[in-house]
Amino acid sequence: MERDGEGGGVRVRALIGASPRAIGARPLNPDSRARAQVRLLDWIQELATDIAETLAPTRPRPEIDTSTPDDTPADPYADATALLERERASIAANVRRAARTHLPHAVAILRTLQPHLMVGDNLSDWRHTHETVRAAAVAAHGLSSEAVAHAGLAQLHHHLGDLDETLKSAHLATTLFRTTADRRGLAEVLLLLGTQYSKTGEHELAVARAREALTVQTDIDEPALAARIHLQLGTDLNEADDLTPALSHLTAAEQTFQRLPDHRRRAQTLLQLGRLARRQGQADDAAAYLREATQLHTHHPANHGQTVAVLLELSEVSLERRDYAEAVLRGRETVGLCRSREDHVSSVRAHVTIVRAHAATRQQAEVWAESRRTLDLLDEIQDEVNNYVREQFTKLGLWPDP
Repeated sequence: MERDGEGGGVRVRALIGASPRAIGARPLNPDSRARAQVRLLDWIQELATDIAETLAPTRPRPEIDTSTPDDTPADPYADATALLERERASIAANVRRAARTHLPHAVAILRTLQPHLMVGDNLSDWRHTHETVRAAAVAAHGLSSEAVAHAGLAQLHHHLGDLDETLKSAHLATTLFRTTADRRGLAEVLLLLGTQYSKTGEHELAVARAREALTVQTDIDEPALAARIHLQLGTDLNEADDLTPALSHLTAAEQTFQRLPDHRRRAQTLLQLGRLARRQGQADDAAAYLREATQLHTHHPANHGQTVAVLLELSEVSLERRDYAEAVLRGRETVGLCRSREDHVSSVRAHVTIVRAHAATRQQAEVWAESRRTLDLLDEIQDEVNNYVREQFTKLGLWPDP
């Protein structure tokens, strides 16, 4: 593991020195073993901090040099992701072991890695680890530790799509964080609740929780957390048609993510700014935001769904701007990325945009061929997207007769 100068980032090469498994395997007397375990946990905490800071910077820092001495491009994000997945089982096992004897260390490591529990296929392992820490915290009457464990469980349940368990764990964490006056923890779990309510379409509740989170974090120096709250609040206000404050929150988020820099969350914010500008009828501004987001996705890939969403949005707004060449180009890029059932709606919408662009430029052969391909994608399950295709194709005289 190498640090990159003053930037504070981490460029992962190989683990130098003893690994957790090697340290834990040494035959030691009880006192020496206890000291070795503390050193091991400190080492894991440092590793977790480096990984977390690389995946999502929390403090402003200079850009990291992403080229190796032989000019081979390097990707610290991909390296950190690979390292976390490779070491995840060892880290989780050591955290579970430490829960019995060094609970604060175990909790600190979990708290550092909680924003990144979704890396790899590891949800069940992390859930088992959080449940072990929660049980140890209850036995030790450690309210702060229990709160962190419940917050992690809420996040895991959220990603697993278990609404009831998400709300149960999140509300328990909220109560405990209020009791222990942990403002950062409280703001984090309120933000999670806002995200959950947004996911279920309850935007008024989502806005209320995000606003509470913003108020709670006012007195703590956590710029990345504040930016995440601004992003969530701006997104939900946009959904609720409260566009002026939505723009204010999204702008604040984008400026912070640019300063950190957190390229992936900045791209996510630019997508929301593009959608907002489009709703306001400002197609040129929307295109500028979305092109910048596209560039960030190109140089800092991470989220397939976000990349598809940005390209689709840019294709559609290009059509509105009568930039038909870009509409077709971005539409085809969208289709090229749509490989799974989850991408079905995006793929159909992109095909429709391509058809409309060809129709606008009177390329009838392309219109006919593309419309046939689009109709072949339809099924009886996707009523919403089918209705969208029917509406657009009827206008163009392309919808087949009964």
